[in-house]
Amino acid sequence: AFALPPPRPRILIVEDCQIALAAMQQLLERLGFCVDAHMDGESAMTQLALLPPRYVLVLLDLQLPGMSGYAVASWYREHVRSAAARPPWVVAISADPDVDACRDYGFDRCLPKPLTAEVVAMLSRQLLAVSAPRP
Repeated sequence: AFALPPPRPRILIVEDCQIALAAMQQLLERLGFCVDAHMDGESAMTQLALLPPRYVLVLLDLQLPGMSGYAVASWYREHVRSAAARPPWVVAISADPDVDACRDYGFDRCLPKPLTAEVVAMLSRQLLAVSAPRP
């Protein structure tokens, strides 16, 4: 019998710098992920509002135009909790990350920018290990 390959895990990147966004998207696609990209918090929230969660990972810049990454993360945690859904990892990315503030706003990790290929590969390995189906 012919079987379709399993769907690629989906990642959402929210980053207002076009160059950084393109670089992260390219790295993650090379690692086998399906990537959705947005440049502001409002458009990202439209995608994040869909339940159950479509993403295994959300990479969220903290300094976004209009709405901060902190505000998006805080809203998303409440949104997912109210739906009793299993949330994806939400990872803050910032040139000057404040680890305590990230923890307070519900981020799972806080990474410095720019993200290197090594950091992205390490994060994807951890993510795939956590999200792999259990026998």
